[in-house]
Amino acid sequence: MKRTLLIILALLAAVSCVEDFIPDIKEADVRRIVVDAVLTTDTTAHCVRLSASAPYGTPSERIPVISGASVRISDGAGEITLREDPGTGCYYTPEDYAGEVGKTYTLTIDGSDVDGNFHFEAQDTMPPAGVRGDAIDYYKMSDSLWVFAIWGQDLPGIVSHYAADLRVNGEVHGYGKWITIDGYQMFDGNYLNGGEYFFYTAFDILGTGEETPPLKEGDVIELFTYSMSDFFYSYMMALMNESIAHMPLFSPQPANLPTNIKGGAAGVFALAQSIRMSLVIGNPDRTRMEMLADHGMLPPGL
Repeated sequence: MKRTLLIILALLAAVSCVEDFIPDIKEADVRRIVVDAVLTTDTTAHCVRLSASAPYGTPSERIPVISGASVRISDGAGEITLREDPGTGCYYTPEDYAGEVGKTYTLTIDGSDVDGNFHFEAQDTMPPAGVRGDAIDYYKMSDSLWVFAIWGQDLPGIVSHYAADLRVNGEVHGYGKWITIDGYQMFDGNYLNGGEYFFYTAFDILGTGEETPPLKEGDVIELFTYSMSDFFYSYMMALMNESIAHMPLFSPQPANLPTNIKGGAAGVFALAQSIRMSLVIGNPDRTRMEMLADHGMLPPGL
């Protein structure tokens, strides 16, 4: 009994000695330029976004952006200078610009910040398409959930990783813009291993207001599938891991994200091959059985 009492007292003493540790870190000591640049094979105005690091929990609209920089992209045959959208931190390629498979692209950034002048460089090669999309279809699961099915093949001999992005009438729905962490629905191509595939991807489209109305007849659905390099995949997986809540007991320690930006910046310059598939919603109440029947996937007699 005496021994048990001593153990309890020791535990209480240990607990009472625990104090909150608040590190004395000045924002200026950890300020870094952050590069967010993804170039795809889509023909569009691609954005290279420059911002500065900010304390954890800073609202996105208050994160400082970097203006007045010179941002250039070279493909080995020529170089373009990107146009800045003032006040946004975005520097855009021409609207008819698209990455080409097999080409190596170099991003060069020059400018100044509170710590003086900076010069950053990054390089990546556009990967081939690791997946072939043959068909896309849908069915209604509930009043606020539609499921989209994809038929195709993971092409043999190409090691790739993928992310998917869904847009409704040109607007991003479900998990948000694909180039942000919330937009990734990622899976490793090794799971498919060169075989034919058919899989579902569910996007929760809530009919709760004007911003997220339920699907209706005539809505245009676009599904983008992106093949990415090993580095881009590892970067996004690390970003996802650092962005989610870490609960004890065996949670990983916080860590800096990997980067391919040379010169002291954080972030990533990455290339991704894209495949676009689209459809127009006919019957928004279409059932799963109706979808499978249209594709000859029901057993005889059903």
